[in-house]
Amino acid sequence: MLRRSDPDSPTYGHHYTKDQIRDLFSPTDESILRVRQWLVASGIPEGKITVSQTKSWVNFEASIGRLEQLLNAKYHVYDNLVTRTEHFGTDEYYLPEDLAVHIDFVLPGTAFSRFHQGGVDLKKRKLGLTGTKSRPLRPPLRWELPKADFLGSLADCYNQITPACIKAMYNIPQARLAHPSNKLGIYELNGDAYVQSDLDMFTKLYAPYVPPGTAPLVHNIDGSNGTSEDPDMVRQKAGSESMLDFEMVVPIIYPQGTVLYSVPYPDPKPGIFNLFLDALDGSYCDRTSHGYTGDTPKIDGVYPMRDCGTLAATNVISISYGFPEFMYPARYEYLERQCDEWMKLALAGITVVVASGDNGVAGNTNACLGKLKNIFVPDAVSSCPYVTSVGSTVLPPHKRPGDQETATTSFSSGGGFSNIFKTPSYQKRAVADHLFYFNPGYPSYNTSRGQIPKNGGIYNAQGRGFPDLSANGDNSAVITNGIAWLGGGTSQAAPIIAAMFNLVNEERLAANKSTIGFVNPMLYKHPEIFNDIRVGKQDKGGLYDNGCGNDGFQCGQGWDPVTGLGTPD
Repeated sequence: MLRRSDPDSPTYGHHYTKDQIRDLFSPTDESILRVRQWLVASGIPEGKITVSQTKSWVNFEASIGRLEQLLNAKYHVYDNLVTRTEHFGTDEYYLPEDLAVHIDFVLPGTAFSRFHQGGVDLKKRKLGLTGTKSRPLRPPLRWELPKADFLGSLADCYNQITPACIKAMYNIPQARLAHPSNKLGIYELNGDAYVQSDLDMFTKLYAPYVPPGTAPLVHNIDGSNGTSEDPDMVRQKAGSESMLDFEMVVPIIYPQGTVLYSVPYPDPKPGIFNLFLDALDGSYCDRTSHGYTGDTPKIDGVYPMRDCGTLAATNVISISYGFPEFMYPARYEYLERQCDEWMKLALAGITVVVASGDNGVAGNTNACLGKLKNIFVPDAVSSCPYVTSVGSTVLPPHKRPGDQETATTSFSSGGGFSNIFKTPSYQKRAVADHLFYFNPGYPSYNTSRGQIPKNGGIYNAQGRGFPDLSANGDNSAVITNGIAWLGGGTSQAAPIIAAMFNLVNEERLAANKSTIGFVNPMLYKHPEIFNDIRVGKQDKGGLYDNGCGNDGFQCGQGWDPVTGLGTPD
C-alpha cells in the first residue's frame, strides 16, 4: 500500500487492478488444494466440491451424518426465543491440526457469536439536522438583503460561506474538464433524501454557471431510495445532510459529475458501511477474515434485497456519517475486517474522505467512557489508517478569505486517537512531535485492538491520529426543502476536500496519469501545502460543553488532533 502511495516511491500511482486485489486477499492455491484433498479423502465426491469465484470459500454437499463425522461434531437446530428464528449449528467442531492453518471458518458452524450490546441513534455529522440528538437548524437567511451584498461579497464570508467564498479561501480554480470516468461519489442514508429542486435553487443563486437539472447518477443499494420530489415525501425526507454535501461539491467540480450512493437505514445499526462496501466488492458479502464471515445481522441489519459487487466505486468518495469505535462489537475484529476493505479501495486508487465528527473527543454521543466518564471516544471510520479524515475550521468574525482560520468554536471538530489501530508509519513523526511539544497533560495509555488499560489514562498515545486535514465547516448557506439556512459541521468540510481531490484527479487523467488514490502519505510528507491552524480546542461536544469534562486536545504548530495538518493552501 505505502509503496504505491508514497510520492517518492518508483511505484507511486501504480494502483492494483480488481483481479490483483482479489488475488492479494485470496487464500493460496496450496490451501485450496489441501482442503479439497481432505474432503475427497473423507468421502466427499469430487463433483460435489466447488470453489467460489473469489476463492474464499470451498463449498461441498454432504448429509448431516457425513458432516458430523467429518467435523467430529453434533448438529442441532437452535431456537432464538427473542427473534423467533431458527439457526442450524453445533456447539463445537474439530479440524485436523495440519488443516487448521488453512481454514478460517466452517459453515454451518458454531452457534451465535457474542456482540457488544447497546444501540444509539446514528449521529449525522453536521449542524442543523432534525432529530432529538441533532443541532437545530438555524433561522432562515434574510432574503430581503440586497442580492448583491448577500450573494457576492467576499467580505461577508465570515457570516455565510458560499461557493465563491470556498474557492477564494482555498485558491480553487474554476473546473474546466469532465473526464467520463471521473465522478465524485457521495455516500448518503435512505432517510436523508437528495432533492433536485433544492440543488437547482442553490446553484441558480450561488453558482449560476451550473445548468439547472445537473443531477447525480443515483445508485440505490439494497432497495434504498435516495431521492425524492414528491411534495409529501420531501417534507418527510428532504435531507439536510444530502443537500449540504451536494451543494458543497457541485459548484466546485462542475462540469465533472457526481454519484449518489444511497444506503438503507430503517433502524439505528452501526453496520451501514458494510452494506456500501458489499455493493462495491462482491467478495466482501461472504468473505471470512478476522473471525467474521459476511454481514452480521445484529450489526449490519437484514434486507430483502442485497447488492454484492453490483456497483463500481468512483475515484473519490465522500462520507459524512460515522459511529464511535465502542459502538461496534466488543471484539475488535469487526472493524479490522472493515478497515481492510477501505484499504482495498485505496489499493485500487480510490480516495475515501470521511468527516471526523462534531463532538470533539466525546464522540457522537457526547459522552466519554470509563467509570469517571473521561476516556476519549474515537470515531470508527476516521480511525482506519486507509481513509482521509477531515476536521473543521471557521473564519473568525470580520475576516476575509486569505485570513487565518481557527478551529470551529460553535462546536468542536472531532479528533483523537484510535483504540484499535496503531499510529501508521506515514504519521508517526507528526503525532510524536505534537505529543512532545504540545502534550495535553492528560494521562495516556498504550493499546491496540480495543482493550483499554485500567491505568487512569484517557487516550491512546500510540493510536492512529485523526483528522488528517481540515476545511471550513461552519456558517454555510444550505437550501433544503426550498428554504435557505446556515448549516455546517465536518460534513461541510469533508465534501469540500473531496471536491478538491476530484479536481486534482481530473488534471491527472487529462495528462494520462493515474488517480491520486490513497493520499495520506503524500499529505504528511508535504505539510508546507497547508495553512497551519494554531488556534482552537475541543471544549464543546456538539452545541454543549464537552461531555468528557475537559477541553479535549488543543491546536498547535504542525499536525494536531483537532484540525490535522491544517487547511489547503
